[in-house]
Amino acid sequence: MQRRPMIPLEICLDVIDRLSLDCCTLRACALTCSAWLPRARVHLYKSITLHKPETYRLFSQAIAGTPILGALVTNLECCVTTVDDEIWDDAAATEALFPIEAVRTLTRLHYLALMGADCHYAIHPKVLDFVPRFALATSATSLLVSEFTVTSPKDIIDMLKHFPHIQELSLDHHTSYRDFDAPPIETLPSDFCRDLTNFVFHWSDLYAPFLAVMPTHITVLDIEYLPPTRVRAGPEDSWADIARFKGLKTLYLDAHHGEGKEWVAEALQHARCDKLESLGLDYTCECQNGCEMPFTEQHANLAHLASIIFRSSAFRKLKSLHVSVTAAYPREERDSEGGLAGLQARLQQSLNDIFDKCRSRGTEVKVYLNRF
Repeated sequence: MQRRPMIPLEICLDVIDRLSLDCCTLRACALTCSAWLPRARVHLYKSITLHKPETYRLFSQAIAGTPILGALVTNLECCVTTVDDEIWDDAAATEALFPIEAVRTLTRLHYLALMGADCHYAIHPKVLDFVPRFALATSATSLLVSEFTVTSPKDIIDMLKHFPHIQELSLDHHTSYRDFDAPPIETLPSDFCRDLTNFVFHWSDLYAPFLAVMPTHITVLDIEYLPPTRVRAGPEDSWADIARFKGLKTLYLDAHHGEGKEWVAEALQHARCDKLESLGLDYTCECQNGCEMPFTEQHANLAHLASIIFRSSAFRKLKSLHVSVTAAYPREERDSEGGLAGLQARLQQSLNDIFDKCRSRGTEVKVYLNRF
């Protein structure tokens, strides 16, 4: 009997690699033959998202029973608020969600995401006791904590104490239900966020307390401001503590929600980072009260920002300045000479003129105009 030609294994493995985002097909590949199983597992276990309690248990049991599977995981996302309060109230049930011996198998974990929910009540306190076990996966260098409603900034800061090895930290969509004060910086351990270099801070009611305590050796700071929508009124946001970060090399300020003319200027005025190399501004000239705001009315605000950048010693060594402006084009301006294309060309030239002083100092300036 004549044997059928076999497809070289290298080609089969290449096909599996090309299916890395198709979990259903990857599972079929894993069941095809023993030669395909290891490569299919690499992709199946690379990025894991845990939602329901049952998925927590099944996954933790799998990696605890076969540690080599845990070593394949590089990205892990845990949705902690989808777990019922009855489980958090039961110590044994909480431990069964993700036992410590399962965490120890995550020897190649790089990215850890802890997802809460956008709600108006505090996250279950047992969640804050559960999270530190993931700090045992010391290979993780990037941490995202998203949508945690806490009783105090201290809740999140206490959690971060367990992750001194994190190099990149993203805090996203946070609010406090009761207090807005950070703990005194002298009470923090000496290794608090010891290795942190990149800090991304988006959409929060807790800017001031975190800027007051985060380590000053951060080199990349990314802030997207959300106007206060606190469950309970807290103190006004202050940007004075940006002055603490004297070693910044990259600063990105996103005024995407149209509240930029005050807070961006204040943040830039407080900057004392004379080693800064890259500055990014994302500025939206947003509609107000349902009416389109002409870009011309925002010209003075942008010129003020450019003046701060040019005058401040913090930006003397600036190598690159990227400015993205999203503007509304009212009908009367769109219908002016040259139509929409002519208007956009005039606005782009106006933006370029605003930041010309910065170019004269040797800074590479790129200005992008987007239509709102």
